[in-house]
Amino acid sequence: MNTLGNVMPIKPITTSLEHEKALERIVELMDKALTTEEEQELDRLSTRVADYEELKYPIEPPNVIDTISFRLSVIRVR
Repeated sequence: MNTLGNVMPIKPITTSLEHEKALERIVELMDKALTTEEEQELDRLSTRVADYEELKYPIEPPNVIDTISFRLSVIRVR
């Protein structure tokens, strides 16, 4: 098992519970001065969270007509 000291094991995220725990750990890590191992853990967790979110919550590319309409509305506001 790939672990860094007594921290959360680093493995692919496959469930919403694992996702939630990974996000909690990321918040913990971001709120303190990090050791080298913790920096590596944060990097790996962030990558795995991004991978999970990309699969679980994909963002569709915008519709061309909607994009043009939005841009025109922004231009008109100025």
